[in-house]
Amino acid sequence: MSMKGTKQLMKQYPMQVGGWDSVLTNWSMSLITDWTQYKYGDSTFFYQADYIDLTGMTMEELTIQLQGIALQRPYEPILAGLGGEIWTKPVQLHCWITSKSIDIERYLRVAASGSFPSFFAHDTGGTSDKASALDWTNLMFGETVTYSTNSNIGLTGTGFMVPLYSKLYGSNEPSANDKLYIYTAWRIAEDAAIPAASLTLPEIRVAIAAEIFEEKELAWIERMRRSYVQQSKIGL
Repeated sequence: MSMKGTKQLMKQYPMQVGGWDSVLTNWSMSLITDWTQYKYGDSTFFYQADYIDLTGMTMEELTIQLQGIALQRPYEPILAGLGGEIWTKPVQLHCWITSKSIDIERYLRVAASGSFPSFFAHDTGGTSDKASALDWTNLMFGETVTYSTNSNIGLTGTGFMVPLYSKLYGSNEPSANDKLYIYTAWRIAEDAAIPAASLTLPEIRVAIAAEIFEEKELAWIERMRRSYVQQSKIGL
């Protein structure tokens, strides 16, 4: 059976529950899940590095084109001081879909600076985080949602958060690679004024609508060649 046609692809990740300790300057998570915790500066990230296997597509010499992506979640983050304090620092949700694997923690450091990967000049010979920025064509889809405490729901300090704004970026470039890489990360910036806090991060479902199609042989071969060249570059 051919893989050609419109497909629905999906990855789902569990919720996270934990607390903040300003003395240890660390988040202690009470649920044992497969989220990886990474601290950089005053930001803590919880991230997933995953992929969807498209080997069957490449065996048929087909190409995938993303049609639509939704970051589905049953509720938004809940974050507040245990003494009723309002969390005033940034909380963000990042999702990146790429045609090549990346060093995710390098891009989280770019995100911690308030910038988005692929917006820096591409420099495969550089060693800095900015020089390692993801090439525009490899970043098929990117979304960053920034949250703020909702003071209109419930009592002050209950921690209900709402999306303040969402940014979309990426090339939506078709891919003939045998994997579709998915990186999802929560970023929580430290609030030194709050001694202790509770945190609930909802489960995330990355729902992808895609079209898998056949293109002219020469175009497909060239796309495959670019995929292998990009994957072999150092410093991306």
